[in-house]
Amino acid sequence: MDLVIFFRGAVYTIASALVLLLDWEIQPEVHGRPRHRIRKSLKRRCMGKMRRLAVLIRRLIFLMALSLEFAPVEPREGRNWFRDEPAPGARRWKGLRTIPGKSGVFSGCVRASSGHMPEPRLVPIAPVIERWEHLIEALTHSHRRARRLARTLARWKARGEARPYLAPLRFAHRWPVHVALVAGAVTARLEEAFRRWPDTG
Repeated sequence: MDLVIFFRGAVYTIASALVLLLDWEIQPEVHGRPRHRIRKSLKRRCMGKMRRLAVLIRRLIFLMALSLEFAPVEPREGRNWFRDEPAPGARRWKGLRTIPGKSGVFSGCVRASSGHMPEPRLVPIAPVIERWEHLIEALTHSHRRARRLARTLARWKARGEARPYLAPLRFAHRWPVHVALVAGAVTARLEEAFRRWPDTG
């Protein structure tokens, strides 16, 4: 199968899953609710589904980047835009990150509480909509993100970095059938592409 057709079909399938999530679960709940608030259980379920779709989007962008060919580049020192001082008026984008950051200590929100804290029935819907918009934006500009990531991977290969670790795909049984098929195909093609990574010894 042509990779361009495969990428186009994968983007369409993931985008359709996001649209169905908005139309079937979020939109009916918002109708008639005061101040755009939803049940906390619905928010937890929607965020879990979008978290799993974000993993699939990252793998798809990685596969797009590995399919691109660039001229060999000279190794250079990387720059962390999030650590540098931003320019006046610059906005720090908090969308989908293609390369996950390093894990740190647990935040205080996961510590056990000594007192009884009642669970609220309704929570704001704004974080759910913001996360949904970030995933749509990542799919819309997936080719641009792949070109940027391909240059990063080319620098990694030039420095002799070890190939990225591909973790097993979890919770695939919770996806719809068409999304699970795309996830399996993307993971299989990504494993095949990683086998062509230069051996670092």
